Amino acid sequence: MDNSTSENSFVVEYHGGNQNWQVISTVGMDITTLTVIDLQPGSTHYFRVKATNSLYESDYSNILQLSMPVFPAPTDLVADSVSFSSLVLNWQDNSDYEDHFVVEISPDGLAWTEETTVDTDVI
Repeated sequence: MDNSTSENSFVVEYHGGNQNWQVISTVGMDITTLTVIDLQPGSTHYFRVKATNSLYESDYSNILQLSMPVFPAPTDLVADSVSFSSLVLNWQDNSDYEDHFVVEISPDGLAWTEETTVDTDVI
């Protein structure tokens, strides 16, 4: 909500834990939204905003602490069509944000190597 009547801009600042506050954007007067991209799943971020004009700066807004959701892992991995030398793996896709899936194989459940990658939404 824009409570200022004489601002020329809003300054949006960010820090990610042990960092100092840094300006991530300055938006024009009466603009009250900003899209922030490339935040890592499972990370915590802090934001604050102040209004400015050519002579003055406001106090900062409240500090918003935001924890990004953890990237959900696939579940319900099963093997179908098992034959002597091949199988078909199926799993539940629990995310809308993946670029691909990495399929790994292990002879002992301890040492894993990448077998292949599969694009999203491939059935």
